Amino acid sequence: IMSPAVYGIFKPKIVVPASMEGQDFKYILLHENVHLGRKDNLWRIIAIFTACIHWFNPLSWVMLKKLFEDMEISCDAKVISRLEQNESKNYSMTVLKAATGKTLYSSAFGGAKVKVRLDNILSYKKLTIGSTIAIFVFILSIAIVILTNAPA
Repeated sequence: IMSPAVYGIFKPKIVVPASMEGQDFKYILLHENVHLGRKDNLWRIIAIFTACIHWFNPLSWVMLKKLFEDMEISCDAKVISRLEQNESKNYSMTVLKAATGKTLYSSAFGGAKVKVRLDNILSYKKLTIGSTIAIFVFILSIAIVILTNAPA
């Protein structure tokens, strides 16, 4: 086992290389538990099956690759939101250490483009209350415009 990963769909198991220990192990468990909670392995199988049905469409294969990358990036964001701000550097070092392996049927800890993941981890900033209110007002105003049937 070269990289930590979640294996299985119905009874998933987290598999970690023997070389990972200490604080790295804590970050790996946080990351892989996010995959477990989101049932990412099930979504991977569904996405692979869909791409196989649409094998003739090159966009389906591009979207499959992007889906796998986005799964890793969103898991990183969820983990970073749970950590203290000064721990993001340690978490990024763990991602870098674990970036040796990648599997198609599992949620590999180091699977996506490592440089993009590290950039996102190190530049992550939590939403402020003001930005959350601004996003809510923006979405609400769009919903009001779309849902009102104003004459043209």
